[in-house]
Amino acid sequence: MEKLHISYEGIILEVFLNTPKKEKANQLITKIERLLLNCKVQKSEIYWKDKSMYEVELTQELDNQYSKELIFEVVEKISKISGSWNMMIPSDFCIEEYDISGVSEAPNLTGITWVSFMLQEQS
Repeated sequence: MEKLHISYEGIILEVFLNTPKKEKANQLITKIERLLLNCKVQKSEIYWKDKSMYEVELTQELDNQYSKELIFEVVEKISKISGSWNMMIPSDFCIEEYDISGVSEAPNLTGITWVSFMLQEQS
């Protein structure tokens, strides 16, 4: 069976910060940006379901957009945020579309409550 080449643009991270204060949230975002070089903040706001938390969305480009090194690069990048992930990966990489994503409730940085990632397909 021929493997299809799905191209990924980057990683989308959704992060929940354990603070309702904008200043503290910005400090934590700065720490995340230092860990994940060249990431971009797409959204930063009080979480609508829980006003005691900030919801932040960041994106980071991938170098290996469709090569076999893609999975290694993703794991290398997300391990800077947490060493413990529940990942969802396809059982068959030969199918037309597949998703790679994960969640962590044990981030490395104090102040982060929960973080998830998913790969962003090339548009």
